[in-house]
Amino acid sequence: MHRFVWNLTWGSSGGPSADEEAEMRNPSGPKAVPGDYQVRLTVDGKVQNQSLKVVMDPRAPATSEVLAQQLKLGQQIFGETVEARRALAEIASVQKQLGDIQQKLKSQSAQLKTALEEGQSGIGKILTNKEHAADEGPGLQDAYAGLASALRVVESGDRAVPSQAIAVYQESSQQVKARIAEWARFKQTRLAELNQHLREANFAPISIAEIGRQVEFLMSR
Repeated sequence: MHRFVWNLTWGSSGGPSADEEAEMRNPSGPKAVPGDYQVRLTVDGKVQNQSLKVVMDPRAPATSEVLAQQLKLGQQIFGETVEARRALAEIASVQKQLGDIQQKLKSQSAQLKTALEEGQSGIGKILTNKEHAADEGPGLQDAYAGLASALRVVESGDRAVPSQAIAVYQESSQQVKARIAEWARFKQTRLAELNQHLREANFAPISIAEIGRQVEFLMSR
Protein backbone atom coordinates (compact mmCIF):
# COMPACT_ATOMS: atom_id res chain seq x y z
CA MET A 1 0.00 0.00 0.00
CA HIS A 2 1.24 3.49 -0.88
CA ARG A 3 0.35 6.53 1.16
CA PHE A 4 0.66 10.19 0.22
CA VAL A 5 0.53 12.74 3.03
CA TRP A 6 -0.27 16.37 2.26
CA ASN A 7 0.95 18.80 4.90
CA LEU A 8 -1.49 21.46 3.65
CA THR A 9 1.21 23.54 1.97
CA TRP A 10 1.41 24.69 -1.63
CA GLY A 11 4.42 23.36 -3.52
CA SER A 12 4.90 20.43 -1.16
CA SER A 13 6.48 17.36 -2.77
CA GLY A 14 4.89 15.04 -0.24
CA GLY A 15 8.36 14.14 0.99
CA PRO A 16 10.00 14.74 4.38
CA SER A 17 9.62 18.12 6.01
CA ALA A 18 12.16 20.75 5.07
CA ASP A 19 15.36 20.73 7.10
CA GLU A 20 15.63 24.30 8.34
CA GLU A 21 19.34 23.84 9.10
CA ALA A 22 20.31 22.42 5.71
CA GLU A 23 22.34 24.79 3.53
CA MET A 24 20.31 23.91 0.43
CA ARG A 25 17.04 23.35 2.27
CA ASN A 26 13.91 23.27 0.17
CA PRO A 27 11.61 26.01 1.49
CA SER A 28 8.14 24.91 2.51
CA GLY A 29 5.33 26.44 0.49
CA PRO A 30 2.57 28.62 2.00
CA LYS A 31 -0.30 26.91 3.79
CA ALA A 32 -3.53 26.24 1.94
CA VAL A 33 -6.53 28.26 3.14
CA PRO A 34 -9.80 26.60 4.18
CA GLY A 35 -11.91 25.56 1.21
CA ASP A 36 -12.81 22.78 -1.18
CA TYR A 37 -10.04 20.95 -3.05
CA GLN A 38 -9.74 18.08 -5.50
CA VAL A 39 -7.25 15.25 -5.00
CA ARG A 40 -6.29 13.70 -8.34
CA LEU A 41 -4.45 10.38 -8.72
CA THR A 42 -3.22 9.27 -12.14
CA VAL A 43 -2.00 5.70 -12.60
CA ASP A 44 -1.32 4.17 -16.02
CA GLY A 45 -3.31 6.94 -17.66
CA LYS A 46 -6.35 6.39 -15.45
CA VAL A 47 -7.46 9.36 -13.36
CA GLN A 48 -9.29 9.20 -10.04
CA ASN A 49 -10.66 12.30 -8.32
CA GLN A 50 -11.67 12.74 -4.70
CA SER A 51 -13.11 15.82 -3.02
CA LEU A 52 -11.31 17.20 0.01
CA LYS A 53 -12.52 19.93 2.34
CA VAL A 54 -10.13 21.91 4.53
CA VAL A 55 -11.96 23.53 7.42
CA MET A 56 -11.00 26.46 9.61
CA ASP A 57 -9.64 25.77 13.08
CA PRO A 58 -12.48 27.01 15.30
CA ARG A 59 -9.94 28.37 17.78
CA ALA A 60 -8.28 30.63 15.18
CA PRO A 61 -9.27 34.32 15.28
CA ALA A 62 -8.22 35.03 11.68
CA THR A 63 -10.85 35.99 9.12
CA SER A 64 -11.00 34.53 5.61
CA GLU A 65 -9.72 37.87 4.28
CA VAL A 66 -6.63 37.72 6.50
CA LEU A 67 -5.93 34.14 5.43
CA ALA A 68 -6.32 35.08 1.76
CA GLN A 69 -3.83 37.93 2.23
CA GLN A 70 -1.41 35.56 3.96
CA LEU A 71 -1.67 33.09 1.10
CA LYS A 72 -1.10 35.74 -1.57
CA LEU A 73 1.97 37.15 0.19
CA GLY A 74 3.22 33.68 1.11
CA GLN A 75 3.05 32.50 -2.51
CA GLN A 76 4.92 35.59 -3.66
CA ILE A 77 7.70 35.11 -1.11
CA PHE A 78 7.84 31.37 -1.74
CA GLY A 79 8.38 31.90 -5.46
CA GLU A 80 11.30 34.23 -4.75
CA THR A 81 12.87 31.85 -2.23
CA VAL A 82 12.80 29.07 -4.83
CA GLU A 83 14.56 31.31 -7.38
CA ALA A 84 17.16 32.32 -4.79
CA ARG A 85 17.74 28.72 -3.81
CA ARG A 86 18.18 27.77 -7.46
CA ALA A 87 20.88 30.45 -7.84
CA LEU A 88 22.57 29.24 -4.63
CA ALA A 89 22.58 25.69 -5.98
CA GLU A 90 24.09 26.85 -9.28
CA ILE A 91 26.79 28.75 -7.41
CA ALA A 92 27.60 25.73 -5.25
CA SER A 93 27.95 23.60 -8.37
CA VAL A 94 30.30 26.04 -10.09
CA GLN A 95 32.39 26.45 -6.93
CA LYS A 96 32.80 22.68 -6.71
CA GLN A 97 33.81 22.34 -10.35
CA LEU A 98 36.32 25.18 -10.02
CA GLY A 99 37.67 23.68 -6.80
CA ASP A 100 38.16 20.30 -8.45
CA ILE A 101 40.13 21.94 -11.27
CA GLN A 102 42.26 23.93 -8.82
CA GLN A 103 43.31 20.69 -7.12
CA LYS A 104 44.49 19.29 -10.46
CA LEU A 105 46.56 22.33 -11.45
CA LYS A 106 50.29 22.05 -11.78
CA SER A 107 52.71 24.75 -10.69
CA GLN A 108 53.30 25.90 -14.27
CA SER A 109 49.65 26.89 -14.71
CA ALA A 110 50.10 30.26 -12.98
CA GLN A 111 47.86 32.22 -15.36
CA LEU A 112 45.02 29.74 -15.09
CA LYS A 113 45.47 29.52 -11.33
CA THR A 114 45.06 33.31 -11.08
CA ALA A 115 41.98 33.24 -13.30
CA LEU A 116 40.39 30.54 -11.17
CA GLU A 117 41.17 32.38 -7.95
CA GLU A 118 39.64 35.57 -9.34
CA GLY A 119 36.58 33.60 -10.42
CA GLN A 120 36.16 32.10 -6.97
CA SER A 121 36.57 35.54 -5.44
CA GLY A 122 33.89 36.99 -7.71
CA ILE A 123 31.51 34.19 -6.81
CA GLY A 124 32.25 34.69 -3.12
CA LYS A 125 31.32 38.36 -3.36
CA ILE A 126 27.94 37.48 -4.84
CA LEU A 127 27.42 34.79 -2.23
CA THR A 128 28.47 36.61 0.94
CA ASN A 129 29.49 40.16 -0.05
CA LYS A 130 31.51 40.52 3.13
CA GLU A 131 32.32 44.06 4.22
CA HIS A 132 29.80 45.38 1.71
CA ALA A 133 29.17 49.08 1.34
CA ALA A 134 25.90 50.50 2.62
CA ASP A 135 24.53 50.89 -0.91
CA GLU A 136 25.46 47.34 -1.95
CA GLY A 137 23.55 45.25 0.57
CA PRO A 138 24.26 41.73 1.83
CA GLY A 139 25.21 38.71 -0.23
CA LEU A 140 22.80 36.17 -1.64
CA GLN A 141 23.07 33.84 1.35
CA ASP A 142 21.96 36.45 3.87
CA ALA A 143 19.31 37.86 1.53
CA TYR A 144 17.89 34.37 1.03
CA ALA A 145 17.86 33.84 4.80
CA GLY A 146 15.86 37.06 5.12
CA LEU A 147 13.28 35.83 2.63
CA ALA A 148 12.99 32.47 4.40
CA SER A 149 12.60 34.23 7.75
CA ALA A 150 9.83 36.47 6.41
CA LEU A 151 8.06 33.45 4.91
CA ARG A 152 8.12 31.62 8.26
CA VAL A 153 6.57 34.64 9.98
CA VAL A 154 3.85 34.92 7.34
CA GLU A 155 2.99 31.25 7.78
CA SER A 156 3.37 31.03 11.56
CA GLY A 157 0.35 33.01 12.70
CA ASP A 158 -3.38 33.32 12.20
CA ARG A 159 -3.36 37.10 12.23
CA ALA A 160 -2.47 39.89 9.83
CA VAL A 161 1.16 39.80 8.72
CA PRO A 162 3.27 42.07 10.97
CA SER A 163 4.69 45.17 9.32
CA GLN A 164 8.20 44.14 10.45
CA ALA A 165 7.96 40.90 8.46
CA ILE A 166 6.79 42.80 5.38
CA ALA A 167 9.74 45.20 5.75
CA VAL A 168 12.18 42.27 6.02
CA TYR A 169 10.65 40.70 2.93
CA GLN A 170 10.81 43.88 0.87
CA GLU A 171 14.46 44.53 1.75
CA SER A 172 15.51 40.90 1.26
CA SER A 173 13.60 40.66 -2.01
CA GLN A 174 15.43 43.68 -3.40
CA GLN A 175 18.81 42.23 -2.44
CA VAL A 176 18.01 38.75 -3.75
CA LYS A 177 17.04 40.18 -7.14
CA ALA A 178 20.23 42.26 -7.25
CA ARG A 179 22.47 39.29 -6.41
CA ILE A 180 20.70 36.99 -8.88
CA ALA A 181 21.23 39.64 -11.58
CA GLU A 182 24.93 39.74 -10.67
CA TRP A 183 25.12 35.97 -10.91
CA ALA A 184 23.47 36.05 -14.35
CA ARG A 185 26.07 38.58 -15.51
CA PHE A 186 28.86 36.44 -14.04
CA LYS A 187 27.69 33.41 -16.03
CA GLN A 188 27.49 35.41 -19.24
CA THR A 189 30.86 37.16 -18.91
CA ARG A 190 33.38 35.92 -16.36
CA LEU A 191 32.39 32.27 -16.57
CA ALA A 192 32.75 32.44 -20.36
CA GLU A 193 36.23 33.94 -19.92
CA LEU A 194 37.15 31.23 -17.40
CA ASN A 195 36.05 28.54 -19.81
CA GLN A 196 38.26 30.05 -22.51
CA HIS A 197 41.25 29.88 -20.14
CA LEU A 198 40.38 26.27 -19.33
CA ARG A 199 40.22 25.27 -22.99
CA GLU A 200 43.57 26.91 -23.66
CA ALA A 201 45.06 24.88 -20.81
CA ASN A 202 43.46 21.67 -22.13
CA PHE A 203 40.92 21.44 -19.31
CA ALA A 204 37.24 20.73 -19.87
CA PRO A 205 35.17 23.90 -19.46
CA ILE A 206 32.63 24.36 -16.70
CA SER A 207 29.58 22.58 -18.01
CA ILE A 208 26.31 24.49 -17.89
CA ALA A 209 24.48 21.21 -18.50
CA GLU A 210 26.26 19.74 -15.50
CA ILE A 211 25.20 22.75 -13.47
CA GLY A 212 21.60 22.13 -14.48
CA ARG A 213 21.73 18.49 -13.42
CA GLN A 214 23.26 19.30 -10.06
CA VAL A 215 20.76 22.10 -9.47
CA GLU A 216 17.83 19.76 -10.12
CA PHE A 217 19.35 17.25 -7.71
CA LEU A 218 19.87 19.83 -4.98
CA MET A 219 16.43 21.33 -5.51
CA SER A 220 14.80 17.90 -5.20
CA ARG A 221 16.33 17.03 -1.82
